[in-house]
Amino acid sequence: MAARVHELATELEIEATDLIVQLETLGIAVRNHMSRVKDDDMPRVYQHYAKLQNPRALEWARTRETEDKTAKTQIQETTRRIEEAMARAEAAKKLAEEQRGIAQDAIAKKKAAVAAATPAAAPKRADAPAAKETPTTRPAPTRAKPGEAGGRPVRRTGEGERPAGREGERPTGARPVAGRPERGEARGPRRGEKPEKGKSGEAKPIDLTGFTIEVMKSTPETTRRRRKDRKKGGKAEGDEEEDMIARRPGRAKPGRPVPGAGRRPGGTARPRSLVVKKPAPRRPETPVEAAPKSITIHGSATVAQLAEKMRIDAADIIKKTLMMGSPLTLNDAVEPETAELLALEFGFEVRVVPDTDESDVEGLMAGRHDPARAVPRPPVVTIMGHVDHGKTSLLEQIAKLEVLSTEFGGITQHIGAYHVHTPRGDVVFLDTPGHAAFTAMRSRGAQATDIVTLVVAANDGVMPQTIEAINHAKAAKVPIVVAINKIDLPGADPMKVKQQLMAYNLLPEELGGETLFAEISAKKGIGIDAFVETLLLQAEVLELSADPEGPADGVVLEARLDQQRGIQATVLVKQGTLRVGDVILSGQTYGRIRSMVDHLGRPVLEARPSFPARIYGLAGDAPEAGEPFLVLDDERVARQIAEKRADRRRSAGLARRKHVSLEGLQDYLRDEQIKELRVILKCDVQGSIEAIEQSFEKIPSGKVRLVVLHSGVGAVNESDVRLAAASDAVVIGFNVRPDQAASNLAEDEGIDIKCYNIIYNLLQEIQDAMLGLLDVKYKEIPQGKAEVLETFKVSKLGTVAGCMVTDGEIRNNAHARLMRDGTVVYTGKIASLRRVKEAVERVQSGVECGIGLENFHDIKKGDFIETHTLEELAKSLD
Repeated sequence: MAARVHELATELEIEATDLIVQLETLGIAVRNHMSRVKDDDMPRVYQHYAKLQNPRALEWARTRETEDKTAKTQIQETTRRIEEAMARAEAAKKLAEEQRGIAQDAIAKKKAAVAAATPAAAPKRADAPAAKETPTTRPAPTRAKPGEAGGRPVRRTGEGERPAGREGERPTGARPVAGRPERGEARGPRRGEKPEKGKSGEAKPIDLTGFTIEVMKSTPETTRRRRKDRKKGGKAEGDEEEDMIARRPGRAKPGRPVPGAGRRPGGTARPRSLVVKKPAPRRPETPVEAAPKSITIHGSATVAQLAEKMRIDAADIIKKTLMMGSPLTLNDAVEPETAELLALEFGFEVRVVPDTDESDVEGLMAGRHDPARAVPRPPVVTIMGHVDHGKTSLLEQIAKLEVLSTEFGGITQHIGAYHVHTPRGDVVFLDTPGHAAFTAMRSRGAQATDIVTLVVAANDGVMPQTIEAINHAKAAKVPIVVAINKIDLPGADPMKVKQQLMAYNLLPEELGGETLFAEISAKKGIGIDAFVETLLLQAEVLELSADPEGPADGVVLEARLDQQRGIQATVLVKQGTLRVGDVILSGQTYGRIRSMVDHLGRPVLEARPSFPARIYGLAGDAPEAGEPFLVLDDERVARQIAEKRADRRRSAGLARRKHVSLEGLQDYLRDEQIKELRVILKCDVQGSIEAIEQSFEKIPSGKVRLVVLHSGVGAVNESDVRLAAASDAVVIGFNVRPDQAASNLAEDEGIDIKCYNIIYNLLQEIQDAMLGLLDVKYKEIPQGKAEVLETFKVSKLGTVAGCMVTDGEIRNNAHARLMRDGTVVYTGKIASLRRVKEAVERVQSGVECGIGLENFHDIKKGDFIETHTLEELAKSLD
């Protein structure tokens, strides 16, 4: 078992310092005498000291050798016993087969004899009633008849009856079997009488159809047991079955003499008859429903659910998962691939049906909207592009709003939806962030739009987020209208921008392409009207329409928690009309709309297709940004679907839980040693949570793992602080602040709450905090080397080494290492450095000096002292 260094040194009867040196030579890392030596390293240490003739280690080696020999002998003996047992079992099996063959031959002979003994029936009197029983006949015995040569004398009737005993050889021929005649029946001739003609006493043949003959199968084991039982005077197991095959009717059981039993042929005793057993009436079997060979799983299933579908014991499935190296418990979710493998093990086929949110409402969506009722609708235009290229400025110029005044740092960090009236018609604009962290927001904007406006600065050209916006638009199969902004600035080159965009298949119309371009200046309002005209022209080509009748459905653009009014969701209607009082379902959130406002905060009663609105009245958690919504007639149905989706997400989370397998055990142990920075994230909107979490995933986590324990929408509250205190986490707020109760509790618990308004600062400080968790690492830089020429005993200082500096320089208080025969004996610092009895700070090469080591006095002539400095290495998360 594992032991500390000082315990192992005591066991080996050596010094702990010497043991540390030897452990380092063996490659076993220890720091001091309190370090623990692992179980795997203990044999190496003992073997090493056994080579050095250490008595304790030699004793251990002898004990280990004896144990190995004993174990080897036990294994060999066990193997031999198993082989002998298998040989005996094989021999017994062969003998049983032979005995079974003999028994089957005997049964076949007896059946043939019974079938051959079918003599003609005797005639009956006309007035004689029919016999109640028809006796069976057996072949006549081959023994000599009474009175003939070689035969026994005939015994008179009533003479010397002998008790029933063990019979000798039974005759092999068939002999007649007669039953007791009823009153008025014909009987056989008495002794000395001659049988009348036509009355030979022969019985009619018996129909054995429907009867069975039970035969005891003989095996060596049953034969030995029956012989043993007979020796004890009892009746062996199986004797009763043999008696039922062939037994004299008058023969008594052992210990019960019956008159006339055991008489020789020719007497008045009843001949032996073949006793047959009539089968008992069979009860009608209840049909058992057979287990299906194919099962269906909707989404995922737990071990208990899988066992119920296959109609087997859940313990059998758990055993199989244990054998596969990924043990599961009764309530663990089984992944579809694992479920298929388990089902194949038990002879089943699995059909996995995806259980999605769309399947929940598939039946409810049928027939909601009629294309015949469709009317033209305003286009939805999403403005996309690189950060600081003027997207929001363009929107302010069109809608005559001050959007940037509501965004911290002058950069957009939310999706904004605005309804704009123009002389040629209405247009709905969606403003998306340009920062790299808001990729998901840009993707949602492209999915919910009809036209994408790509804003590119004429002085910067195509940038990374510009390319990303192009890819999002192409993935959504949405037409792109390019707005080249900032044409009024020096260095603006619109033609260069067009040439750069041609590499992404965005060709202007003047060059034979299909992409519409507009050159504008959002700050000065240059080209704005022409740009809006271009958008409406593109919308006419698309022929956009929607059915305004019927229940509404659309998409959630943003969701946030309002302290006074609850959950606030910004939605965009695609079909139907959304009204106050409607029951709405979005993801795992549902509720009845209590109030609704437009983008300016004015109350409205309804929202028609392509119109954005902010709604209030949802229950539970805020819906996820980008989640579809629809209106239902029954709030109970909406609640049931929402709860089902919540259960599905919970099961999916359980399925993603990583289980420890034998193959991944080493990786699991290594991951357990990685440090963690636990974070509780609170934001103003759901989209910001998604963007920040995706940015966290891009931070290198090879050395420090960033774990988001909880994320939510709304201000930092007391429950967040309590969770942080229980899990040693940091609370991060983005565009939110803690309430007073949370601030007081955080001060009492010592919890750090960090609030940010700009995502740049948040990500940078998170990375700095992760770097702060890393251990400081140093690099050794050699400084000097000195050889010990002589040692001296000095009062108050102990042993001082008289040395000659052979390389570099020796500095006072420097890190030092004492080497003896190529082995490190001491690691520490230089306590004193003297030159001609005077304390000095450094001694150069080629100069003699006196060196004293800190807390070490076992210095010998011929040792070497090496000094070095430690340089701190830069930390990195890679």
